[in-house]
Amino acid sequence: MAEHLCAEAIRGKVEYSKLDLSRCIGIPTRLTEELSEEAGIFAGDGSLNIYNRNHRIVIAGNRVEDAQYYKETVLPLLLRVYNASPKLVFWSEGTIGVYLTSRAIGSFKNRVLGFPLGPKKHIQVPTMIRKGNKKIRAAFIRGLFDTDGTLYFEGKYGKKPYYPRIQITNTSKELVEQVFEMLTSMGFTPFVNIKNKRKGWRTAYDICICGKTATHKWFEDIGSSHEKTRLKYALWKKLGWCPASKYALLKKYASAR
Repeated sequence: MAEHLCAEAIRGKVEYSKLDLSRCIGIPTRLTEELSEEAGIFAGDGSLNIYNRNHRIVIAGNRVEDAQYYKETVLPLLLRVYNASPKLVFWSEGTIGVYLTSRAIGSFKNRVLGFPLGPKKHIQVPTMIRKGNKKIRAAFIRGLFDTDGTLYFEGKYGKKPYYPRIQITNTSKELVEQVFEMLTSMGFTPFVNIKNKRKGWRTAYDICICGKTATHKWFEDIGSSHEKTRLKYALWKKLGWCPASKYALLKKYASAR
């Protein structure tokens, strides 16, 4: 169920440029699962800056592994949430993403959702999402998981890779602590690993959930909008182990079965 955004939270904070008005850009008045999932995607793969008084929003991922996800999930979400229709951009070094200039969307993300301009070292889960219902919180975590997370399988005791691990990695300690609390409130038992402690390296934090029961619960309560992740889960459920990690190999293996 959608929750109304407080009018006071938006009034005077969102600015429209002439370009926004000509493109009929819209700002949400309800906190929906789609808005929450898009916010999670942005928290994982997005960046926000200002150039010439206009906000520049970029969301970028891996050109090979994420292309279908961007076409089938990210672009449709931006259209439904903001009535925005950016085109996919293919950058060098194997990166795919979307590039959008919008003062309205940028000021909404910055002043209402609380996402920072520039570096995301201390990015946090928007307060309204942390206080939202279970589906709202799950949608944010799903978006973050699909961009900053992974489902992988370990082969313990010389066996095929059968033991599932769900992991989300981020450099914001605040974000990790908040997601940890959200997952705990939803009945999960996550733990956090700290890595990259070497001098000159940015510290990163892994939120981890392990085991068969927890993995089934994840896909029942949170899920994934990324076809690669859903395919991994489906193959593991069917076979009891996962035969590959790369998207192309997963598709070939699934079609051969």
